[in-house]
Amino acid sequence: MAAGAVMAMCCDYRYAVPAMRFSLPEANLAMNFPAFATRRLKELVGEQKARDLLFTGKMLRAKEAAEFGLIDEIYEPDEFDARVRKHATKLANLRPNTLRGMKASMRKEYEAGQTEIQQFDIDELTRIILTPDTQEAVLSLIEKRRPRFVD
Repeated sequence: MAAGAVMAMCCDYRYAVPAMRFSLPEANLAMNFPAFATRRLKELVGEQKARDLLFTGKMLRAKEAAEFGLIDEIYEPDEFDARVRKHATKLANLRPNTLRGMKASMRKEYEAGQTEIQQFDIDELTRIILTPDTQEAVLSLIEKRRPRFVD
């Protein structure tokens, strides 16, 4: 879920099968969410939907993830490989300089402030991963139980 969802959000295209689930469960695990990924999430789904996904950690089925703007296409399992390969072949047939230039243009805006965002994410993850709440949340996952937070 979490790390896989972040990696998927960083892709140019996102495909799924109907059984796919999407979730950003960090809030339920007493963790924060990286600023770099939050930026991309807001770009994909907008501020309100991003806030909803981040603060609730709710799980979306493939159709709802597509409606949110997180998934480009949903294919049945038996057609998935063929459909994705067809699209990949179209992209592969673009002139290399064109594809490289298009990708660079789409990502240029992320360069501004990226060093500061990366440092913020490193500092925040280091801080929160060491808190008793996050330690308990991770332990509860390993032990397959609900977390027992102490107030």
